[in-house]
Amino acid sequence: MRPSNSLIMSAANNATHTSTIIWANDIVRISVQAVVTGTPTGSLQMWVSNDLSHGNATTQQDPLNWTVLGTAVTISAAGTFLISEIETSYEFIKLVYTDGSSGAATGTITVRAKAMGL
Repeated sequence: MRPSNSLIMSAANNATHTSTIIWANDIVRISVQAVVTGTPTGSLQMWVSNDLSHGNATTQQDPLNWTVLGTAVTISAAGTFLISEIETSYEFIKLVYTDGSSGAATGTITVRAKAMGL
């Protein structure tokens, strides 16, 4: 198994943000951890797509069709938050942080993805 641990989002938590898109073709398992500072109000949700990549999937990650996977993690205080390990069979994965503070939150959100692949 080939492990990876990647920073996929680092942003202010007073706006909605989408992570780097992960090409998951060779990923077998993945978990995600978010570290949140300040006074956040929002949620973190995993989205997946099985769209075919356009050209080279490692450089042209632009799927059009996305589906919510699982339940969003509610974030209402600073701390660490986990989307537990899942087995994957998706082409692409992304995370979306949705700000619920109307821009009033302070602090940051940093998200790392730990993946095991072939």
